[in-house]
Amino acid sequence: MVIIKDIKILITVSIYACLSFIVKIINVSFYTNILNPIFYSCILVYVIFNIKRHYVLYSRNRKHYVCISIILSFYIIIYLLLGRYLGFLKSPYSHTFLSIIKNIIIQVIPIITIELIRNILIIRNKNNKLAIAVITIALIFIEINYNYIISISSDKEKFFKYVFSVILPLIISNTLYTYLVINSSFLISLIIRITINLVVLLFPVLPDLDWYMASTMYMISLYSIYGVFKYTIINERDGTLKKFKKEKVDYFISIVISISIVCFMAGMLKYKPICILSNSMSPKFNRADVVIYKKVDKEQDKIKIGSIIVYTIDNQNIVHRVNNIIEKDGNIYYITKGDSNNVVDKEMVKLEQIKGVYAFHIKYAGFFSVKLYEYFNDKEAKVEIQ
Repeated sequence: MVIIKDIKILITVSIYACLSFIVKIINVSFYTNILNPIFYSCILVYVIFNIKRHYVLYSRNRKHYVCISIILSFYIIIYLLLGRYLGFLKSPYSHTFLSIIKNIIIQVIPIITIELIRNILIIRNKNNKLAIAVITIALIFIEINYNYIISISSDKEKFFKYVFSVILPLIISNTLYTYLVINSSFLISLIIRITINLVVLLFPVLPDLDWYMASTMYMISLYSIYGVFKYTIINERDGTLKKFKKEKVDYFISIVISISIVCFMAGMLKYKPICILSNSMSPKFNRADVVIYKKVDKEQDKIKIGSIIVYTIDNQNIVHRVNNIIEKDGNIYYITKGDSNNVVDKEMVKLEQIKGVYAFHIKYAGFFSVKLYEYFNDKEAKVEIQ
């Protein structure tokens, strides 16, 4: 049996999470803007006035704050750089003064409350690993939007995306926050959560990231925070850092590789991958292979007859070989054809439709992507996946 000290607060919040589920189902409009902030504000006041001195709210080690400031600065810089390459979208939040204050209250108060509850329960049960696991799992379940899960339960693709982009990051982030409370302080985990939320709330424009890019970048950031704390701060002895061992070097190499992969998938590098979903270019490459193409710089003389190009027609990506090049009305047009097709493609391709030129391919690397596409869409894939 797991005995958790000071569990009354966790039970109260858990009961409220269950009630909020019912409230959302019956579509009570004032829940998000009024009821939710009021509840968490009351819990926050109760916790603050009943908190005991032995609870660690902040770390006296300045290196902890320097470390987290550097990591979060890099997160914001990379986040904005992704927008530079992928484009920006207008923020869904209003940026009038009153709207900013309202949004901060709605989102920040629950965060502060949950992290303070985590701190109290974890510190009081620091020597009970099973209790720590139960507390962390309970806090994860509190933050899940069950109403949305029910609404998308019949849509396999949306459900998968929600699990990957919300549930999985939620599990990883809560595990990290618990780890930081045990080894550093409540304030460190709070700074991380609030900073990441404020970036979305305060910036008038946001990078046009798809669900995969956004969640991958977020999880890599959490992984980086964990590694830096583990290998350069928490393992201090006698006031000096331990010498880097092989596993520490391997860890930082893995971070660099992870960031490079994100940049590669986002198209920030010169080369970009695309998954092949048809056999129209067989035997050069086949269905489920991944083609790596070099992005074109719009210089016409680099695309010749025989070149394999990646282009877009009607929002569909196609990878075919240039069969002929003609000039018409002062414009250059490319006639394409799949190697295994008997006739050329019906539509001619303009230069501005071309995304890149084939560099090389990796056999079967897109097998999982092909199966996912067919599972979500209940049909055989016909066009390429970016």
